[in-house]
Amino acid sequence: MSIFREYDIRGIFGKDLCQNVVVAIGAELGREIMARGGRSVAIGYDARTHSPILFQWLCEGLNSYLESNNSSLRGESQIRTKQSTNSPSLAE
Repeated sequence: MSIFREYDIRGIFGKDLCQNVVVAIGAELGREIMARGGRSVAIGYDARTHSPILFQWLCEGLNSYLESNNSSLRGESQIRTKQSTNSPSLAE
């Protein structure tokens, strides 16, 4: 069974949604945002006990392509595109 649904991602924390999976999702999302000319993404989460760690992992992946202005105390983050030329591109 896939964790990817038509409009969201669903899985069991610690089983389907472990660190390497969530970081990889964040990295691919960051790459896609940049490829489409996006410059930022806003992230938030709900009150579930595992939400802060999922948030951290997702930001970790996004940060491989985008810069974070993290306001994690409120569960929000503003992620912006990196200005450096070191970021991997779709061609790599």
